Amino acid sequence: MEIAAEKLSVIIADDHTLFINGLCMLLQNEPDIEIMNIAVNGREVLSLLHTHTPDLILLDINMPGLNGFEVLKQVKSYYPKIKVVMLSTYNEEHLIEKAKAGGANGYKMPKRANCCRYYAWYGTVNRVSLINNLPATPHLMKWILF
Repeated sequence: MEIAAEKLSVIIADDHTLFINGLCMLLQNEPDIEIMNIAVNGREVLSLLHTHTPDLILLDINMPGLNGFEVLKQVKSYYPKIKVVMLSTYNEEHLIEKAKAGGANGYKMPKRANCCRYYAWYGTVNRVSLINNLPATPHLMKWILF
């Protein structure tokens, strides 16, 4: 008898509808990922956390209302067990360092890559390695994980 693994629950926070739709299409087909909810601004992320406790938040840096760094600060203060991976089009070292200093668990520049990179990333990384340490594989070279 095979024991089913728990699903990785995820909140996606981004203000670009096409990006969200593409990412959701890919992740909805993954049997061990549950998209718990979607937020389109920083305030909505914090509001969702009153009723949802995900394992992971995929958090855009540049959103209306509260930006990703402001949300990260709140999440890590009040929900320290939730993992946060920052999403951005910016490949600037000071932003990566700011994310790391704020407690982010990773930083990704997905909007420059096509959505297939997400599939390749997820196909390489299972739930245990995401929550703990990630192996250095070619598929993860676009991810900076702390």
